[in-house]
Amino acid sequence: RRQSKIIHKMKFGCIVLATTLAEGSAARRLRNTRLLREDTFIFDTVADGTAQASTANTSDKVGTSCSTDNRRVKFMDDENDQDYMDITTTKWYSGGYRMDCVDKGSHTGWQCWATCSPFPNPNFMEWNFLTFEAKVSGMFDSICKPTISLKKRWPSYSSNVLALEGEYVDGGSLSDTVWTRVVIPIASLSTAEWPNVNGVKDIYFRNCGTAYSVNPHYQIRGLLLTDDPPTISAGEVTTEPTPQPTGHPTTANPTKSPSSPPTVSPTEPYWPIWNEAGDSNTLEDPSYTCFEQKERLGITVEDNVFQDYFTIRPDPWVSGGIKFGCQRKDANWVCDRSCFPFDGSTPDWSEKLYLTFLAKVEGESPGCTPSIMLTGGGWPRLSSNKIFLEDSYVDAGSLVSSEFRRVAIPLDDMRTNEWNLNNLYALYFHTCGFNEEGSAYPLLTYHVSDLAVTNNAIDVISMPPTTSPTPYVTDDTLLATHRFIHTNWYPIFAPNREPAENSWLVAENDAWPIVDSSA
Repeated sequence: RRQSKIIHKMKFGCIVLATTLAEGSAARRLRNTRLLREDTFIFDTVADGTAQASTANTSDKVGTSCSTDNRRVKFMDDENDQDYMDITTTKWYSGGYRMDCVDKGSHTGWQCWATCSPFPNPNFMEWNFLTFEAKVSGMFDSICKPTISLKKRWPSYSSNVLALEGEYVDGGSLSDTVWTRVVIPIASLSTAEWPNVNGVKDIYFRNCGTAYSVNPHYQIRGLLLTDDPPTISAGEVTTEPTPQPTGHPTTANPTKSPSSPPTVSPTEPYWPIWNEAGDSNTLEDPSYTCFEQKERLGITVEDNVFQDYFTIRPDPWVSGGIKFGCQRKDANWVCDRSCFPFDGSTPDWSEKLYLTFLAKVEGESPGCTPSIMLTGGGWPRLSSNKIFLEDSYVDAGSLVSSEFRRVAIPLDDMRTNEWNLNNLYALYFHTCGFNEEGSAYPLLTYHVSDLAVTNNAIDVISMPPTTSPTPYVTDDTLLATHRFIHTNWYPIFAPNREPAENSWLVAENDAWPIVDSSA
């Protein structure tokens, strides 16, 4: 249907008669010998949302999505107007368009047979401006704003992050109902470490981070590189672009991009591993699971309006959990099915600080305590220390079946002399197996959500004392803290009861506070 209709489009005051969409899209992708500074669409029609053949050869990757994350980026076919990208960001994920070769294997001359964008990894400095039209909705303040940034293929540099406001936007700000023109000088995106903005892999329309429950929802159309952008009436001018932050935006003055190439792991202080049902499968193909022993253990996911969670019930012989990294490679040994961190790489937690999640557990019994372990480190696989989910690792000292409780584990406690937690393979929720008499323990059932690794210190609710202190009885009522009524002691609270320099002591970690004898 769309391939047969002729479209008339207004391009900055001139009428352009378009050929069929399929022909136009393919033509743009074959212009590898384009004139310098020729206007080049990155995304113009819904056909640009999937990879197209870049040579006369046949590739099985034609039709692959050109989004950075097909769970959050959709290419919308608008019957009555121009096609657009619909990008839903979350507190953990941004989204955008990927300009990369999706099939470059052992072909003659290592040619790219299928690509997104007009050609893979363009040099943006061959043009002076990036322009597009946008609508955006969300709840914004001085920190949380609609923003854009670029990412280089290799080394994995990031551009400056620009707020879509002021001098870059017609009228100074974006609307959630009206398409508004955006014009960005390419020079504004360059950084000291990436001055020529070449080898661009991704355009990201960014989230605001974990501090915000509502993140931007973008609609983008007519993404174009040009030397001759339309004139806009700028709003309040921002003299300098917002530098690239090193983490989720939390201050009004984020720092610049790191001076050295980032590691495989992200640079933010919080990395979500499993937060919603969509994290259960590989990014590229939902039929590939990220659960270890999913079929045998019947691992399920509850897509809950309040909090998604997964359920694992290890049997006496086998534990189950979450797999990391690449799950399949194509004939050219390029990863084409990936779990966390969903980019084909293998996680490295050698410099990470905490593993955290929410959990509740059913089936605990004497001698059987819920526990977890990491595996990885190459082959043969290495194992971390086993961590029992109790005491100081868990809210109130233990997991229960009636409510989700926070678990926070310092990764130093999981590291061993043989393994620093690099090259991770999986996280296992363990079975208790068999007791000394050879009988199987009752099966544990784990319900887990909000699984992440972080460099932010996380406090758990302290474990209450399990024994009572010896009461000290005094005749001085001004020294009394409790009153004995019938069979119980009740605390005495009253305003202005004690001198200002006095303070309350807090019982924590299964112990009453130690008081100096001179106090």
